[in-house]
Amino acid sequence: SSGINAEWPLRPGDEFGQVERAEIGMLIPSEYQSNPPASTYDEVRIEKWDEMKVYVRAYGGYRDDAEYQQQFDLLKLALDKQNIVPYPHMKIVVGYTYYRYGRQRLEAMLVDNDSFSA
Repeated sequence: SSGINAEWPLRPGDEFGQVERAEIGMLIPSEYQSNPPASTYDEVRIEKWDEMKVYVRAYGGYRDDAEYQQQFDLLKLALDKQNIVPYPHMKIVVGYTYYRYGRQRLEAMLVDNDSFSA
């Protein structure tokens, strides 16, 4: 049986506050997508999403920064200039953290509206 080694340290109380549930998304490598290995934990499940077009704006700050929410506005403004309409009901945040060294960067993401109109 093949597997994908992946671990994420979740520390309720740190960044997320007191949480009972957290969701982490990851792209399953192409060689595993047709038949992903089962999780070794009952609490972990694989949820399949249809392909989407996602627009990204990298940001080097933190969620607590005043400029953080602005990143979505700036991304939307750039998309508006290209006549691209983002889906209005979803904002995605991706954070890259080097373990023990803290947050390296955030990415603000908006999904193309056409991804949901099929």
